[in-house]
Amino acid sequence: MILKEFRIYFSTELSSVYPKTEIDTFFFLLIEEYLNLNRIDTVLKPNFKIGEEKLSLLKSALVRLKQEIPIQYIIGKTEFFGYPFLVDGNTLIPRPETEELVEWIIKEVSTLQSFGVSKLNILDIGTGTGCIPISLAKNIVNATISAIDVSADALKIAQQNAVLNSVD
Repeated sequence: MILKEFRIYFSTELSSVYPKTEIDTFFFLLIEEYLNLNRIDTVLKPNFKIGEEKLSLLKSALVRLKQEIPIQYIIGKTEFFGYPFLVDGNTLIPRPETEELVEWIIKEVSTLQSFGVSKLNILDIGTGTGCIPISLAKNIVNATISAIDVSADALKIAQQNAVLNSVD
């Protein structure tokens, strides 16, 4: 199957479940993830031949999208506060409101540090992906940041994300 045919097939299959703009977003994310083609490549290379193995991955993703499984779980990653994070069914997908929380904490810590507070201890309870403590660690100096979760599987993801983002 070529790329332009798959795009039509993809859109048709999802049209009863999602709005067109969301379908387009899913399509471009999956094409970039599985075929390493960016949005402009889909326009410049409409006759790109999708190999059987990649087509199978794309069709599998399509089935999961039809089941309304979030795209982040399908591709296994997302972005949070400008950093990459792995996600799976053991973690929640980080939300934009949580990015606002991280931004607020960084601002408040900066204010505290300007008043002479030199050492802080921060604890994230129910860390999931670790997006909050990892993003804080990337943006706050002289703070000890810890994270806990009741799920050992979630903690494994958080540890992988710490390594991925070069924080301890």
